[in-house]
Amino acid sequence: VMISYIDRDRIVRFANRAFATRHGYTPDEIVGKHQSEFWGGDDHQNVNHLIEKTLAGEITTNERQRRHADGTTHSHFTTRAPNIDEDGNVLGYFSVILDLTDQRQAEQQLRQAQKMEAVGQLTGGVAHDFNNLLTVIHGNLELIAGRLEDPAMSRMTRSAIDATKRGAELTQRLLAFSRKQVLSPTAIDLGELLSG
Repeated sequence: VMISYIDRDRIVRFANRAFATRHGYTPDEIVGKHQSEFWGGDDHQNVNHLIEKTLAGEITTNERQRRHADGTTHSHFTTRAPNIDEDGNVLGYFSVILDLTDQRQAEQQLRQAQKMEAVGQLTGGVAHDFNNLLTVIHGNLELIAGRLEDPAMSRMTRSAIDATKRGAELTQRLLAFSRKQVLSPTAIDLGELLSG
């Protein structure tokens, strides 16, 4: 958590170690500096309207990507609360910044895992349906092959039967991908596989 207190003239009056380090300073080096010295260009302009609102007496929040002094990019959630005296004058504001980078990465990983689970479920359902179709095709081709007398037709039928077997193997791999069946790795002869 990065904590600071900045007065009405935008001079840093307090900064904890996390806040100072994020900007590339020690706490002693950052106290007494104007915001513009460590929030340059776009960084300052993007939050300037929120600072103005805070200095007008409102609590403001925002979340944004920030580049740290070490070059890494982090997700920050900032809350600014005005410091108001008994007469209602805003003397400055407190800033509390939470680094949500790890949380956002975990959320992204969870979304990715959920997507993969959905793909796996879809794949498993399709694989089962496809396997059922292949079983019917394979069975009918076996019946036809037993009744054919023409050798050319018999070869074509055998080729179709072999294709249904390869389709069944593909189905097994799809089911393994969807985690509905255990993978059983085996050694294969690549030359034989390619020629087939």
